[in-house]
Amino acid sequence: MSRQTGKTKQLGSLLEIIRTVNSTLDLDEVLQAILRFTLDSLQGEAGSIMLISEEELTIAASAGLPKEIVERTRMRVGEGIAGWVAKTGQTLLLDGKVRKGPFINLVDRKDTISSSLCAPLNAKGTIIGVLMVRRTTALRFTQQQQEFFRSIADQVSIAIAHARLYEAERKRSEELASANRSLAFEKGKLEAVLSGMADGVLVTDAGGKVMLINTVASMIFDEQCRSSDVLLFDDLFSTPRFEEVRASFVDENLAYSWEYSPPEGKDIVFKVLASPIFDEMPGLNSCEEPADASSGDSPRGNIYGIVFVLRNVSDEKRLDRMKTQFLSMVSHELKTPLTSIQGFVELLLFKEYPEARRRQFLTISLEECHRLMRLFDNLLTLSRLEAGQFQFHKETISLDTLSGYLVENFKAQHLNHQFTVTVEDKPYRVHADGDMIAQVITNLLSNAVKYSPKGGTIRVVVRNQGAEVAVSVADEGVGIAQDKLPYVFEKFFRVDSTLTRETGGAGLGLANARYIVEAHDGSLFVESRPGEGSVFTFTIPALFDDMNK
Repeated sequence: MSRQTGKTKQLGSLLEIIRTVNSTLDLDEVLQAILRFTLDSLQGEAGSIMLISEEELTIAASAGLPKEIVERTRMRVGEGIAGWVAKTGQTLLLDGKVRKGPFINLVDRKDTISSSLCAPLNAKGTIIGVLMVRRTTALRFTQQQQEFFRSIADQVSIAIAHARLYEAERKRSEELASANRSLAFEKGKLEAVLSGMADGVLVTDAGGKVMLINTVASMIFDEQCRSSDVLLFDDLFSTPRFEEVRASFVDENLAYSWEYSPPEGKDIVFKVLASPIFDEMPGLNSCEEPADASSGDSPRGNIYGIVFVLRNVSDEKRLDRMKTQFLSMVSHELKTPLTSIQGFVELLLFKEYPEARRRQFLTISLEECHRLMRLFDNLLTLSRLEAGQFQFHKETISLDTLSGYLVENFKAQHLNHQFTVTVEDKPYRVHADGDMIAQVITNLLSNAVKYSPKGGTIRVVVRNQGAEVAVSVADEGVGIAQDKLPYVFEKFFRVDSTLTRETGGAGLGLANARYIVEAHDGSLFVESRPGEGSVFTFTIPALFDDMNK
C-alpha cells in the first residue's frame, strides 16, 4: 500500500469515526464502533478502551481479547503500561512484549505481541482513560500511524465527553421529571387538602396580593372574587389594613388574629388567623433588601408571604350568647319565685294573719313552687330529648280531637283572645305519644297568647298533607323578624327582650317542641312577619291504614 493510499484510508476511517461519534450518544455503542474502525484502519488485531473510575482503570470496550481478561483486568493509575500512560499523559509506541522500563507492576502476558500503541484519552485537560491497540504479526506500527492513533484518541475523548454529558443531562432530565411529578403530586394533595378544608384559606405575597385562595374563602369573598381578576388583601378586608398585619410580625410575635363579619351577614363571624412565611435565611432567596431593625421584618428572615385562615366561629359566638341568656334566665326565673316564696314564708313565720290571708300567701307560694317545678321539668325533658334517652309511649291518637280539647282549655283561661279550630278534609290519625304531642300544641298556643298581648284571634288548623298530618297555630301578634327566624327553636332563645321580660319564660318551650316532633319523624317550622303575627306548623306521619281509607 502506498503512503498516499494509507493516508487516504486513515482519513476515511477518521471521518467514519467522527460520523459515528456524532450519530449516537450511547457510550457502549460508540466505543465499540470506534475501536472497530481503529483496528481496521491500523490493521490491529486486538485492542481496548479503558476508562478511569476512582483511580482505577477497567476495560469499557474490547476486541480480540479473551473474555476472562476483560472481566479480570483492574489496574491502578500509575501501574502497568496503561496506568503509566494515564498518569503521564504520553502516547507510547512499543515494539514487542515489554519486560522492563519505567513501568510498575507489569503483567506478563502469555500471548505474542509484536507492536502496540497506547494513548491517553484527554477530556478538557483531564485524563479519563486509555486507548490501546496491538499486533501479533511481524508488521510493526509506524510513527505516522502513531500520529493517526493520537487523532483517534482525541475523537474517543470527544465521544466519551459527549456521551457522559448526554447521560448527565438525561439523568438530570429524569430527576427533574421525577421532581415535577412529585411536585405535581404534592400540589395536588395540597389543593385537595385546601379544597376539603372547612376553613377558608388565602395566601398573599409580601405586598398583599392574593396568590392562592381555596374554595371556602372564594365563597366567603364571592363578590370580590367575581369583580376583580387581581385580588388584594385590602380589597377583601376594610380593617385591619395589610401593612398593620405585616408590621405585627416582630420579635417572637408570629401570629395576628381578629374577627370578621361579611357585610351581608352580621350573624356570621369568622376568626381570622394570620401567620407569616419567611425566607429560609435572612437576606437570601428574596428580591427584597435584607431586613434591618426598622424594617418590621422578623429576625428569622424576610417576610415574602402571609397565610390567612378564616374559621367560622358563629356557632361558638351563638353558644356564648346562649350561655349568657341561660345565666340571665336562671337568675330571673329562679330568683323571682324564690324571692316570693321567701317573702311569704317570712311573713307567715313572724306575723299573725287571718286564716284567709294565710291561705292566700300559701297559695301564691305553691304557685311559685309549681312554676319552679315546670322550669326544672322543662330542663330535664330537654336534656333527655337531646340525649335521646326520653321514653315515648306511643299510641293511636286523633290530632283534631286532641287540638279541640286543648283549645277549649285555653278559651276558659284567656278571655282576651278568640280561638278557632278548623279541620280540613278527613283528619288522619297518628301513632304518637299523646302527652308529648299535647305539650307541643300547648307550647304553640302559649306562645301565640304570649306574643299577642293585645288579644286577637288564634286559629288552629288541622289538615292532611298526603302522607302527613299538619297542625298549624296562627296568631295576630307582634311577629318575628326575618333574621331571627332561624334561631326561634334554639333553647334559651327569646324573640323580643321587652315583651319577654314582661311575660317571663325560659325560652325552652319551642326547643322541647322541636325535639318531640322530630322524635316522631316529623318537622316543625314557622312563618312570620313583624307586626302581622306568626304561624307555627308541625307535621307527623299519618297512620298507613288511614291513608288507604
